Amino acid sequence: MSRRWSRSSGTRDTPLRAAREVFLDKGYAEATVADIVEASGISVGSLYHHFGGKPGLFLALWERFTRGQEERTSKAAEGTCSAWRTPARATCSSCCSRP
Repeated sequence: MSRRWSRSSGTRDTPLRAAREVFLDKGYAEATVADIVEASGISVGSLYHHFGGKPGLFLALWERFTRGQEERTSKAAEGTCSAWRTPARATCSSCCSRP
């Protein structure tokens, strides 16, 4: 990840948690940077330095969410793929084979 917030993941956690709570409570449109700063205890300058503003915070939260979903999906698929892989291939071979 080449975005500037990737360089300091420890510094990112507090404002991300605060932003998530503020977005859930007020909704993205109604949430303000001041709300997030107040909830997180970081400075406005620090928020803008690490995230570039409210859209950057939302994007970082979205990326964190999707990364977690991908990890959970991969783990779930690891346990089931081998169990159904052979029958699925057999089914595919029988329906997709050419005469």
